[in-house]
Amino acid sequence: MTDEPRPTKRVKSEAQAPRAVHTFDVDNCYLTPLKVQDKDGNRPFIEPGAGLAFCEATGQLALSTHFCVNSAYHGLIFAYSLTRETGTGTPSFVKQWEFPRWADHAKPLSVFNFWTGMGDSGALAFTEDGPPLLLVTDHGNDAVHVLDPAHGSHQGHLVPPGTIVAPRGVSTQGSMVAVSFWKTRHPLGDSGVALFQRSGERSWTQLWSVTPDPLREWYKFHCPNNVRISRDGKHIAVCFDEGLGSVLLLSTRNGGAVDYLSAQLGDVWDMDECHNGWLVSHQGTYFVRPSVYFVGAQDHGKDERELAQASLPATSAPGPAQFTLGDACALVLVPGLGLVARPTRLGTQLGLYTTPDLVAMGAMSDLRVAWITVVVRGVFRRASAMKSR
Repeated sequence: MTDEPRPTKRVKSEAQAPRAVHTFDVDNCYLTPLKVQDKDGNRPFIEPGAGLAFCEATGQLALSTHFCVNSAYHGLIFAYSLTRETGTGTPSFVKQWEFPRWADHAKPLSVFNFWTGMGDSGALAFTEDGPPLLLVTDHGNDAVHVLDPAHGSHQGHLVPPGTIVAPRGVSTQGSMVAVSFWKTRHPLGDSGVALFQRSGERSWTQLWSVTPDPLREWYKFHCPNNVRISRDGKHIAVCFDEGLGSVLLLSTRNGGAVDYLSAQLGDVWDMDECHNGWLVSHQGTYFVRPSVYFVGAQDHGKDERELAQASLPATSAPGPAQFTLGDACALVLVPGLGLVARPTRLGTQLGLYTTPDLVAMGAMSDLRVAWITVVVRGVFRRASAMKSR
């Protein structure tokens, strides 16, 4: 199933340091709209798109959109910074920049092509090793763009354009970058996932690439879309444009298929990992309403765990301003805030799954939050020290 690596320069594959797994209280979360505004406080009209990413290092939320001009589709990237209202701590994201900027380019609409007759791209991911960079998939131009998130400027490409044909999804963990790709809906030959490793400040080297293998019949591999590298760096979760009823897990070591998430989920849009499992959005149908699920393990006392699947609320609390999420094409966990979900409906606000504890924490002063963080870390260190004795 594994193709020969393309690069001539060999890169040593090193074990990645696991990222902290974010906790998420599935049982007590609720849905609310997330405020996004420009610098004047106005709510922007969000065009359709599939890109959504958050950078823990800078506190930035990035979105991609596509739109039609003269029968041709083009794309834009927006970056927003997280702010909170004084006193209440209510979160909102304020626009920092957009790219391309009309004033900076003679032909600004020619940079991105996120939409064709063969689906969508514009997936986003921030790099984690070194100064943050923003990666953008562009299947119309056979490229993965690299942007500077501080200023919204173009810094080149992950690999030369054309190296990856029709990239769709992208995910990072440590120095690793996973990219999914597919050109047409033919069942064999042009679908796959590739893994890269950073080899310089603005350079990456391919470690492996996997494509469908007709000899393996226990899983399907057709039109992979969004991907997510697990927090421990061992697996890549893959969902597909033509639903398989679950999410396929690949090994980061060689791209071999490992397992499915143990749940029947329907057509999956996106997923993100949390403590003890995954948060997965699935597409609604005539018979099934769209929803976001938790899929994983739940603890039941000492040494007792069981597989669990729970549906998150699809609407906010009843009232005049009741908010319905609908299909969520992209998910991202934001530490201290909750799960941000991007609806597919044109102009719909972003959704936020949060909890009373997160809201209360957000309303506290920075000094009090820092003090609580130090206390909690101290408790965990003492507990770890006692276990090691």
